[in-house]
Amino acid sequence: MVGPRMRADDPSFAHKLIWTLFADAPDASRDFLFHVTERQPFQALVRSERQPVDGLGCWKIETLPFQPALRSGLRLAFALNAVATKWEKAAQSGQRGRPHDAVMAEWKALPAERQRHVSPDEIADPVGRDWLARQGAVLGFDLDHDQTRVLRYERHRFPNKGRSPITVGSLSFQGELTVTAPAAFAKALKEGIGRQKAFGFGMLHIALPSPS
Repeated sequence: MVGPRMRADDPSFAHKLIWTLFADAPDASRDFLFHVTERQPFQALVRSERQPVDGLGCWKIETLPFQPALRSGLRLAFALNAVATKWEKAAQSGQRGRPHDAVMAEWKALPAERQRHVSPDEIADPVGRDWLARQGAVLGFDLDHDQTRVLRYERHRFPNKGRSPITVGSLSFQGELTVTAPAAFAKALKEGIGRQKAFGFGMLHIALPSPS
């Protein structure tokens, strides 16, 4: 439950607060994305097919339709804050692998001498762009590497259903892409990109690029 002991910068705070808008169907799976734009006062963008319901009586809700006209070859500017992971196989057969922070996985794979001179922050940009390009191959877009940058890399701790918390990193992207498969891209807009979407990551924001 949302309570006075929760901090506004705690990932669980936004997660639980946004869920109150969809409490009319408590057994439903999460079918929305959100992105926190302000912590105090709390503001967020939510993308959902369901209408949010202010059951707490504390929200000011404004709704707008989101129906972008997509076509193959359409060039778009975008912003994205996503949790990028790399799946690593289990050390022993029969055991389940687990996702790891993509940036930290690449940094730990560097030789020890190289690690002493390069921080994870310094490799976040190339690692992040490569990761997003691979997502695009499946999600219906071609990433423009030259026009895309990782603006920020942050580490977060997330609850893990009674087990030890998971620590992963989020990457804030800004750049341009070209739609290659409209149906797959529309699904990415609806369902998000990357992991930990229930905690406010993965919403892809799009707009027509500014004239050059």
